[in-house]
Amino acid sequence: MTLPSLHNGRFRDMGTEWMALWIHFLWSGVLTMIFSIIAWREIGFITRAMDTRATPGGVEAAKQRRRLLRIAVMVSVCLLSMVCALLSTSFTLDEWSQTADISLACEIQETWNSR
Repeated sequence: MTLPSLHNGRFRDMGTEWMALWIHFLWSGVLTMIFSIIAWREIGFITRAMDTRATPGGVEAAKQRRRLLRIAVMVSVCLLSMVCALLSTSFTLDEWSQTADISLACEIQETWNSR
């Protein structure tokens, strides 16, 4: 496995930089969500097969199912908000970078007499 080449201490494009920084949060969040939903489904199969809904164990199983579903929903909300924030920041930084490049070009290439 080779490391992506760096240009002046940065990655070549924002996509590579985003993947290097956030891929671990993304895969761990997706796996947490998937495993929570699988466990929620398995607990449902077991409680349905045993018909233990009215017993104290069935009530506790229902609480655990709700807790697992809440975990899965919160992880998906966190992932969605992360992607929205990153896209918003990326677009803003891209516009700022273009403006800074134009300003720098004007400062370097133009003199007081050529303006």
